[in-house]
Amino acid sequence: MASPTVGLATLPRDMKYRFNWNAPIHMSPNNLDRMYFGSQYLFMSDDMGDSWRRISPDLTTDDPEKQKQHLSGGLSIDNSTAENHCTIYAIAESKKDVNIIWVGTDDGNLQVTDDGGNRWIKVNINVPDLPQNTWVTYIETSHFDATTAYVTFDGHRTGDGTAYIYKTTDLGNTW
Repeated sequence: MASPTVGLATLPRDMKYRFNWNAPIHMSPNNLDRMYFGSQYLFMSDDMGDSWRRISPDLTTDDPEKQKQHLSGGLSIDNSTAENHCTIYAIAESKKDVNIIWVGTDDGNLQVTDDGGNRWIKVNINVPDLPQNTWVTYIETSHFDATTAYVTFDGHRTGDGTAYIYKTTDLGNTW
């Protein structure tokens, strides 16, 4: 699903990107020139941000009922992006394997790739006792094992004050 590398100035103007107002930037722990940036897609740069390429499809639920930013703001739309939804909120590259990248969204998707972004696997469906659409707030990869990650989820938007913290040791197959 990778696309050609483009400079930010050459991204299509008619493309509708959704950015969280706290859009994540993640610096690679393995390659000092690599960084990631998230909208509904994951972008990667191997030249410290001079050019970017998209390495994922839409990793969110892409739920149109959650994408009504154009209806917000009273007389004019809210252009702070505070009302955007269905966005990537957390990114983490494995500290042990450059090809393993985790992405979490503000609408409950947790996805991982083990081949640098060619194939993505939705793993939030494997997390036990996690309410659907619970915001992925943080992902920390292990310093010792490529397939281990720790993930936090937050349900405050639905009135759920429970703290959800999970660990996987097999790329999200079990938690």
